[in-house]
Amino acid sequence: MLVPTAALLVLNAVNEQVASLILDSLLKSTPDYYADPAPFDAFSTNSPFDLQSHHLLGEKGELLVVNECIQELVSLGREDLAPRVQRVSLISPSLGFDVVAPSRHGNARLLEVKTQSGPATSSFRLFLTRNEFEVGRRNSSWALMACVAPEGPGGSAQVLGWCRAAALLPYLPADAAGRWTEALVHLPISNLNAGLPGFL
Repeated sequence: MLVPTAALLVLNAVNEQVASLILDSLLKSTPDYYADPAPFDAFSTNSPFDLQSHHLLGEKGELLVVNECIQELVSLGREDLAPRVQRVSLISPSLGFDVVAPSRHGNARLLEVKTQSGPATSSFRLFLTRNEFEVGRRNSSWALMACVAPEGPGGSAQVLGWCRAAALLPYLPADAAGRWTEALVHLPISNLNAGLPGFL
């Protein structure tokens, strides 16, 4: 779903508990057709699909991005903004982004985190929902964060880079035979920008 701009401004000004109540209220008032389809992972070497490993892999990437955003703010002398970095995927997986993090000027960045298992190759493979893409297309503050991490409980994740929704468009299916709802994207690593996205 698209979170109204006013709600995002409120998210920047309140603590996690209050933000959770606000988003819960928004989601309860939203029709079911805005919800993302159930996620699945075609990259796992486990068969049948190991949901626990999938969630653990995603969690590693999200926690890494949260930590990187906090470290960035601290290094820029904006420790005051660090508590506003929020992992909103814990509130709802249907927002179209996983992490809300202020820039050094306090403007919200909406970060959709995708984590691939194994080492980086020439392309980054991810599943993207229509909702995630539409939220990114409509919000200039949205960015996709590409991370890699080993499967299982050990090992650490690494940020490969980020891109805007427009960079994903050439790799998405056309709506010719119907409207796509989830797409497997092979994004060239060369399309990723290094580090974290910044906004004025």
